[in-house]
Amino acid sequence: MSRSEYRRVVSAIDELPTLPAVAIRVIDAACDEDPASLREIAAIVESDPALASKLLKFANSSMFHFEDVHTVSRAISLLGTRMVRNLALSVGVFNIFGEDKGEVEGFSVPEFWRHAAASALIAQKLAERLGYGQPEEAFLGGLIHDVGKIAMYHCMPEELARVMRAMADQRRSMISVEQELLGTDHTELGKWVAQKWRLPQRVIDPIWLHHQPLAGRSRGELCTLPFFAQFSDVIVNLYRIGTSGNDRLVAPMEPYLRATGLTEAEIDAMVQDTVANLNSLAAMFGLSETTAELYLSAVRRANAELGRIGFELDHRLRALEISESTLKVLCDFLSATRPEDEINSVLTQAVRAAHQAFKARWVICLAIEPEEEMLLGKRLDAELEVISELRLPIGGDLSLEAVEESGSGRVSLLERTLLSDPNGARMYSEIMRALQSTSLVISPLLSGRRVIGELLLDLGPLSVPARQHLSLLTSMIASALDRCVLYEGLSRKAEDLARAGRKVEEAQVQMFHNERLASVGRLAAGAAHEINNPLAVISGKAQMLARIEDDAKRQADLRTIVEQTKRISRIINDLMGFARPPQPELKSTDIPEVIRRALSLVQNRISLDNIQVVQNFSADLPRTVADPHQLEQVFLNLLINAEQAMPKGGKITITAGRADDPAMIEVSFADTGAGIDPEHLKHIFDPFFTTKEEGKGTGLGLAICHSIIESHGGRIEVRSRPGQGAVFTIRLPIDQGAQIRAIQSDLKRETRRKRAARHETYRLLVIDDEADLREILTTSFRDAGYEVETAANGMEGLEFLAGHEVDCVLLDIRMPKKDGLEVLSAIRNNLANVPVVVITGLASSEQINEAMELGAFAVLRKPFDIGEVMQTAEAAIKAARKQNGAGGGAA
Repeated sequence: MSRSEYRRVVSAIDELPTLPAVAIRVIDAACDEDPASLREIAAIVESDPALASKLLKFANSSMFHFEDVHTVSRAISLLGTRMVRNLALSVGVFNIFGEDKGEVEGFSVPEFWRHAAASALIAQKLAERLGYGQPEEAFLGGLIHDVGKIAMYHCMPEELARVMRAMADQRRSMISVEQELLGTDHTELGKWVAQKWRLPQRVIDPIWLHHQPLAGRSRGELCTLPFFAQFSDVIVNLYRIGTSGNDRLVAPMEPYLRATGLTEAEIDAMVQDTVANLNSLAAMFGLSETTAELYLSAVRRANAELGRIGFELDHRLRALEISESTLKVLCDFLSATRPEDEINSVLTQAVRAAHQAFKARWVICLAIEPEEEMLLGKRLDAELEVISELRLPIGGDLSLEAVEESGSGRVSLLERTLLSDPNGARMYSEIMRALQSTSLVISPLLSGRRVIGELLLDLGPLSVPARQHLSLLTSMIASALDRCVLYEGLSRKAEDLARAGRKVEEAQVQMFHNERLASVGRLAAGAAHEINNPLAVISGKAQMLARIEDDAKRQADLRTIVEQTKRISRIINDLMGFARPPQPELKSTDIPEVIRRALSLVQNRISLDNIQVVQNFSADLPRTVADPHQLEQVFLNLLINAEQAMPKGGKITITAGRADDPAMIEVSFADTGAGIDPEHLKHIFDPFFTTKEEGKGTGLGLAICHSIIESHGGRIEVRSRPGQGAVFTIRLPIDQGAQIRAIQSDLKRETRRKRAARHETYRLLVIDDEADLREILTTSFRDAGYEVETAANGMEGLEFLAGHEVDCVLLDIRMPKKDGLEVLSAIRNNLANVPVVVITGLASSEQINEAMELGAFAVLRKPFDIGEVMQTAEAAIKAARKQNGAGGGAA
């Protein structure tokens, strides 16, 4: 109820007159808490001759078998003070609400009070039968339980008229209609009236609570004043004694009989006794109708109700006959369609069934042909008795996704299609006019949540049963179309199986492809040295620029270049040396940091592809012992695979935490892509195995990931189902010595700081056939205070060493005019005190071992870290001087 409506109701109640003064005095005098003498109550009653007369008439009625009662005192003595109080209150209420204004159709004030009087008598008898100690209280509760209705009649006649009309139209209970239209009901109104009159709570309760649900009450809860008022109201409504306005929808009596243990025979006896005594009580309210007239009136109302029920049953019978006929048509349609039918055949059967079931003037049934992107349809015109065919391309801004969303709107799928075709509206102008009809009914054909077609009928408004039948028909049509599509799909599968012999040839082609990849790998192995040299130049130049660059962002970009040149080199090494992968450079590694670094490399691709990335990292995630660059390669590979599996967008969930094994951590990459077929899962980590098209993958990505993880002492697994994405799970050992290594790392950084602070000058010779690399090393060491000499090949290097002293030699292995191993051998034979640091692009393990046997201080790989080269050279010089006990180099 709105605030304005509430104020109006309260205002209407406030305008009601108060109870007569004599009634209030009688109620106060007969109050249980302070009973007055019979003489005092008699004096109060005698002060109102009309009340005294009605009291004496009531005491001498046939309801009681008293001898002639001539005095008020005698009447009060025989009836009891409670009954006198109740009669005084009843007469007072009737005096306020007894006038029949005739303003509300279907509501009669005399019939209302006759209903109230009968309810009072039956409520008292129920209380006596069920052993209630004060049955006269039940009498009062039955008499005024519907005071809210009569108050609404006098104070709010327009609202009561609305309620009565709605009840007649909808066959609903009065209280539910009141709640819907007014926001309150007659029980609340009655309570507010009783509170205005300051009546006791035991009088208010039957008014307020006589419509509470019966279910769930115990036997003790049934023996209450609200229950007596409720049960008596049901009985009086069933026996049509008067009416309080809501006798069109009467509650059944059986639940009350079960709850109380009473029988229908006992209720009949109560009603007969009530009817016999009703005139005596009705006379007190000025209702003079005789018992015979009352019975005739009840019979007339019962006959009218029976006539109305008969009409409704006849209407229902006709509806059932229509339903039976419609359902027969639907069953015939279901039996006439077969899975092997074509779509056009199903559409023809569908328009015929829709016309027979609903007698529509015209019917159109449509189905989407997704492979050809066509809208197929059949149109039946009842007047012409012809079925025409529709075949329209789905074009323009009508994508299949848009088509699937079009079924719930008022705009037809057919109309959208016609409007999307430049010539559609002109070619099908008659259909376009029909689509504008107000009698058009549009019903989508659904397969699950997907729109697969549409049914259009020229019907007009539909009844509830007709809407149900239409929904059933559309479901049947959709199922029949689905069966056709499935059957066609199975037929195609059978054809695919018949062509399975060609798969052998395709497998042979794939084997040739794999062999070709292996040949390319072997070829690239020979060129790897030439690839790594330019990478070393790029890396070195970037490192030099980073050292002189002041802008933090540019420094970060240059560091990224350096890192990525190293990653390219590692990919080359892993690709060509898959059978003998290099040992990882293990160090304490922070997994989230490596993941974020890998994500930064694919962030733009992921964002453009509308892919959401969710990162769930445990707060107590320990570090692992790993090569961070190799792990970055693994994570990057998994991210790219996930991105490629979701071309239309999706979600990647990265989770890192402790594994079930306390010595391991677990990292998982889950995507919402197309998933992996079961037959592919067992080969997913095999070298050169790929499900991608030729030219879009080498088949080594996941094989390298598997090799890297195993070399770290870990495991990688995959779970997937077609259409449900894939989950790659990696388990790696926890770094047990992370804290010790962190301390050692701090000590190393402090040592490097102290070395950079001293001003001692060393002399180096750089021997490398790459001019750019020589320039990078020369510039870097000179900036650090070194004297640097260079040689373009092994011969030049040996010639320089023959006439000059140096503290250290930086030496490449693969060079023209004497390779690095020959130069190293000559130095060991002639200049044993000069330390040599080997820097190589791609040397085999045998060459590296040979270099170490020839006395190389260390072997570094290209592309290199300049800082690492400088630290190694300094360490070599210090080691040589300590061994020689001298301050200079060797001649």
